[in-house]
Amino acid sequence: MPGPRVIDPNKLIAARGIRSRAQIAQASNGKIREQDIYNYEKGKNLPRPERVPHLLAALGVTYEQITSEIEFTT
Repeated sequence: MPGPRVIDPNKLIAARGIRSRAQIAQASNGKIREQDIYNYEKGKNLPRPERVPHLLAALGVTYEQITSEIEFTT
């Protein structure tokens, strides 16, 4: 059974590419901090739903490009 989609830290890192976390934070117009991006990439936190559109816009990607589906096992 397919599960929910969540931000995949590896895909997030790949989407950021050679840009610094500071550059992405700046591109989000202050909606996301550099420390937030670090935490997302390390898998420590997930972005709040209201911040996801700002993250996507700053990275120039779609939700599907930086998320993975979680499978539940029983």
